[in-house]
Amino acid sequence: IIYINYSFTKENNYLSSIINLNLLDNSSSNIIIRFYSVDDAFNNSKICIKSKEDSKSNITILNMLNKTSKSFVSIENNQENNSNILINYIDLGGNIKVSNYYSLLNGDNCKNNFNNIYVGSDNDIIDLNYYLANIGRNTNGNMIVCGSLDDNANKSFKGTIDFIEGCTKSIGIENENVILLSDTCKSKSLPMLLCHEEDVNGAHGVSTGKIDEDKLFYLMSKGIDNLNARKLIIKASFNKILENIIDEKIKNEIIDYIDLKI
Repeated sequence: IIYINYSFTKENNYLSSIINLNLLDNSSSNIIIRFYSVDDAFNNSKICIKSKEDSKSNITILNMLNKTSKSFVSIENNQENNSNILINYIDLGGNIKVSNYYSLLNGDNCKNNFNNIYVGSDNDIIDLNYYLANIGRNTNGNMIVCGSLDDNANKSFKGTIDFIEGCTKSIGIENENVILLSDTCKSKSLPMLLCHEEDVNGAHGVSTGKIDEDKLFYLMSKGIDNLNARKLIIKASFNKILENIIDEKIKNEIIDYIDLKI
């Protein structure tokens, strides 16, 4: 595993960076990029991924700044033939979180899975702008977004799957699942499909709602208190994405951070 770790301090609490990841032909890699702070920090980072032919990578990007930090993260992904890229963006820290994803599946038979977890509380502002273009033939692009909102958190999600002319036999799916924990949080979702090719398979959907009371009652009947039962249900909704993180220590750190945020 390749680790890239940015730890902010009181003296060095500002970062403006460009991270270039060049995945060579026939390469295989696991990469974890972590932004972490105890005190207030400002992060403005762009991550550029270029995936050559037959490359394969599992990339995890963590926003673990403190709760009053500002996080602006942009991710670009450009793929060639037969490349297979999995990106997990875990967006937890900060009270202003803006993330952009721009993915071009240029090569034939390439695959891209983009997974995102976000957690909002207090007066957090969360702005998600994601775009994935199927350009080559027989490409497969998926965006899965899962989040929870509490207190007065305000979230806006704009996701686009774009089928470019010539991308025959391609698949594009986007889905967002949001759990609302208060009556005052706000969730806006705009999933979109653009299609310029006939022989493709596209789908999009949004699921927004409060915690299932039957599930909550069942857990509490087993002796689990209300708060921990709510946490358990929320973390269970994130499991599909968390399973893709191969470092157990990092995975446990994420789960502990989610516990603090909920």
